[in-house]
Amino acid sequence: MEARYLAALVTTILQYLRMPIRSPKSVWSDDELCLIKYVLSLYPHRGVNYEHVVYLFKNRTVQEIKKRCSCVRDQARRKERS
Repeated sequence: MEARYLAALVTTILQYLRMPIRSPKSVWSDDELCLIKYVLSLYPHRGVNYEHVVYLFKNRTVQEIKKRCSCVRDQARRKERS
């Protein structure tokens, strides 16, 4: 019984060590989210020019803004469906 437990423990530890390390979750303030929603309302059908929008945010990259915009759009679509 003890050998089985030890083998399972070693297997679990090895699996944990092989897992990739995730980057920390980005935290967006309410003001930033309101600003993103406003920008998305300005460009409802056309694409947002993220290179121009990045100047409205402090310490945010184009990739972060693009990802957050897609998340906000998806959330709005889900709300419309329900």
